[in-house]
Amino acid sequence: MTLSESTFEPQRGQGDTLGESHVAYANGGQSSVGNVPSGHVTILFATETGASEEVANALGKVIDQNGLTSRVMDMADADISELGETEIALFVASTTGDGDAPYAAESFFAALGAAEAGSLGHLRYAVLALGDSTYEHFCAAGRRLDTSLAALGAKRILDRIDCDIDYEEPAAEWRAAILQAILQKPVALQDALGPSGPAAARREKYRLIEGVVVDSRVLTGPGSSKATRHLALELPELADAAYEPGDALGVIVENDPALVDAVLEAGGLDAKAIVTLKGESLPLDEALRLYLDIAAVTPRFLEAWGAASHNDMLAGVALAPDAGERTALMRNHHIVDIMRRYPAAPLDAQIFVEMLRPLQPRLYSIASSLKASPRQVHLTIAPVAEQKCLKRYSSTKCRPRSYGSRSIGRIAATPRMRPCFMSSIRLSMRQPETTRSR
Repeated sequence: MTLSESTFEPQRGQGDTLGESHVAYANGGQSSVGNVPSGHVTILFATETGASEEVANALGKVIDQNGLTSRVMDMADADISELGETEIALFVASTTGDGDAPYAAESFFAALGAAEAGSLGHLRYAVLALGDSTYEHFCAAGRRLDTSLAALGAKRILDRIDCDIDYEEPAAEWRAAILQAILQKPVALQDALGPSGPAAARREKYRLIEGVVVDSRVLTGPGSSKATRHLALELPELADAAYEPGDALGVIVENDPALVDAVLEAGGLDAKAIVTLKGESLPLDEALRLYLDIAAVTPRFLEAWGAASHNDMLAGVALAPDAGERTALMRNHHIVDIMRRYPAAPLDAQIFVEMLRPLQPRLYSIASSLKASPRQVHLTIAPVAEQKCLKRYSSTKCRPRSYGSRSIGRIAATPRMRPCFMSSIRLSMRQPETTRSR
């Protein structure tokens, strides 16, 4: 299976498109509400950082708005026996670690894999898989779920969709296609218009609050190979009971200006060229510094840069069925390395930014208690040694995903207001939540 996300579209699990004429409608008896005799749709999500839950809740909302009744459940709280009474089940699954299912949902995945063949012959289903295409086992949990359900006799409503970290648009597209397939008629979703511009979109998505560094000190002694640091942020807007043990603080980070300059130089790009992100026009250097990931190489970037540089090898690696070679190339190079090694003629700035993924916030486990430190969040972090990695942006010891660690290190040195947010990560210490129904 190839990684078609590198063509700026979500991966289609078995090749279907989402165009109206290509939607795979499920078989079954008609009812007053589309093709769902019971009128009930179960939505199950497996999440580590909350993304799958967000998608599942949005799906439940539009299903309810269209005359059906949804039941949204965390797989951590679900039992596969419930699928025996379920007519339609829609799954949203994230992948974590080395292709693993989220920790809290692993028992559901294991039970599904051990179930009796043919036991779900009555079930119709669809899977939306979320992952990170820079990892070798991209969306492996979603693929595993899809394979297990099919092996048990369940029938696909639509083929699986695999989404990269910028999943919002393909997830909305999938949501519309699912609803159209269930209702068996064209559906126009009345989604409210989102805010214009990347900054406004970020504020809405993460419900940002402002934090300022009030304490920063190194915990390790002289000569240590790691400068582990204690960092405390004061968050005046932090509500009582805003977080629990096991939650994380999300921090909005920026790219290093030196890296921005290196990318601009390698691409022969005009720093002040105007580009458009989420409906807002802004200078290219600002877009690269604040909103776009210019470190981690992705299959999307490899394919697009291969075309721009007329390098068949890059395009071939991006689309190769064997992910091993692609993963090794991405792991051992930054974007600027690829640009320098395989130069291209100067590109239009807008074309270049469309090769890149959004810059993601960094999540750090909270190492404090609101009872002991009201309105504060304490972190323990280990920034990567900066000078070694900044020298040429091409050290294999400094993987692209490590830039966030150095960014948080710079934050520690400059106590200005920083945008942050709370993230309820499902770690092993967290208690399962109750079923959410609509």
